[in-house]
Amino acid sequence: VYNHLLPGGMLILSVPNGPRDRRRTDNPYHFQHFTDRDFKTLMQKYFSNIEYFTQAYKKGVKHYGTKILRKMKLLKKQPYFVKNYYVTPGLRNDLKTWIAVAHK
Repeated sequence: VYNHLLPGGMLILSVPNGPRDRRRTDNPYHFQHFTDRDFKTLMQKYFSNIEYFTQAYKKGVKHYGTKILRKMKLLKKQPYFVKNYYVTPGLRNDLKTWIAVAHK
């Protein structure tokens, strides 16, 4: 990826939180589970200007109600989720997705 970025180019990369999701084997697209140390080591191998974030979503009545309706196959999408996500600085082990923003 680094070699394909133009000078000044930006990479936005998201990965599942490795320690949190390591036991989950139901997602065929998650080939690698990184610890926060492994993720940072990989990014620092190629980039020097990196910011890290954790992505999560608010859990409440809408979240759990929608989850139940989806399991019952009464609802196919979770349209409110787009507005329900938020990011926090740093790599938090208790939340679902990690994000790195790096500049070449």
